[in-house]
Amino acid sequence: MRKVTMDEVIELLKEYKEEFGNCRVKKRYITNNGIGLGSIVYAIRHGERQYTEEEKKKLDEIGFAWKVDDCKIPVKYSFDDVLELTEAYIRDSGSKYISSLYIAPNGVPLGRILYNVKIGGRKLTPEQEKALKETGIRFRKVNRHVGRLSFDEIVKLLEEYKVEYGNMNIKVNYTTQKGIRLGAIAANIRRGIRVLTPEQKDILTNMGFNWKSTKKVISMNKVNQLIREYKSIYGDCKVPMKYVTADGIPLGMIVNSIRNGNRSISAEDIKQLNEAGFIWKTRDRRKAVSFDELLIYLKQYKKEYGDLLVPVRYITENNVNLGGLVHNIRVGSRRLTEQEKKKLDKLGFVWRVRN
Repeated sequence: MRKVTMDEVIELLKEYKEEFGNCRVKKRYITNNGIGLGSIVYAIRHGERQYTEEEKKKLDEIGFAWKVDDCKIPVKYSFDDVLELTEAYIRDSGSKYISSLYIAPNGVPLGRILYNVKIGGRKLTPEQEKALKETGIRFRKVNRHVGRLSFDEIVKLLEEYKVEYGNMNIKVNYTTQKGIRLGAIAANIRRGIRVLTPEQKDILTNMGFNWKSTKKVISMNKVNQLIREYKSIYGDCKVPMKYVTADGIPLGMIVNSIRNGNRSISAEDIKQLNEAGFIWKTRDRRKAVSFDELLIYLKQYKKEYGDLLVPVRYITENNVNLGGLVHNIRVGSRRLTEQEKKKLDKLGFVWRVRN
C-alpha cells in the first residue's frame, strides 16, 4: 500500500470539494480508487501526519477544515428539506428502504434524521407525519429477514444474485436492495444454523451454491506488512477495532483477534510483531464524555428539538450516546455534584419521564 503524497491529497481534496461543495471529509470516506481520504484528513487534522508550511498554505487556500467543529453539519434542517431529500433518495435509488447511516450527496445525515423521527427524538406535526408516511420510506429491518424467509424465497434471491454477479460466492455482509441480508442467510446455511433437507441441499448444489466459507484468510506476513504501513502513516500500532485498509482488509479486527488470542501465531510471528512495535494490551480508548461536553450536547439537543426529553437510544451526529448518558443520570448510575445538578436544573433537565 503506497503512501499518498501531500500533493495527491490536495488534488483529492479539490475533487471532493468540486463534488460536495466543501472539504468536510468524513473519517470513513474512501475515494472511487480506494484511497482512504477520510483517514488521511483525520491524521492531518490531529497532527498525526506531518506537513510543511507551504502545504498548510495550500490546504488553507482550498478551505480545509482544521477543527472537528468545522466539519459539523448545521444542526437544524427544515422539514421541507428532509422531505425533499427523502423523495430524491427514493427516486434516485429506486428503493424505499434507507439505512440510518445514509448521508445525502450534500452532506445531510438523512438516515440519522429519519431515524430520530422514528424513535421520537424529532417531533413532527400530524401534517408532517402524514406527508412523510406518504413517501413510503422505511428503514432496512435487516435482522428480521435472517432465517424467516421460506426456502423458495431464498432460492429466488440466490438466482437473482447469480444473474447479476455470475456466481454464488456471496459474502457475509451482502445485503439486497430491499435490505435483506442474503449474505448472512447464506452463511447460516453453510454453518448448518439453518437446517435444510437433503433435497434442498441438492437444489442449492445444482445452482452452484458455494458451500465453503468466502472469508479470505490474510497471512501473517501480510498482516505484519499492513501493521508496519499503518505505523508509517499514524506513528504507532494502536490500530482501532473498526480500521479497514484502503483495499478493504479489516486490519483492526485482525489485530484484535491477535491480542485476544483468537488467532494462532508462531514464535517467529510474535518476534516480527514485537519488532514492529505491536501493542499487545490496550486500554479501552473510548473517550469518556465530561460534564461540560454533556452540557454542550444537551444545549444542542434543546436547540433542535425544544426540550430535553432525550430518548434512551438517541445518538448524536458524532456518535455520542447522549440518550444513554441522560438515562444513566436519571437512574443514578452517573453521580453528579450539587453544582452540576444545579446547572442541569437551570438548563431544564427532565429528571423523571413516563414510559
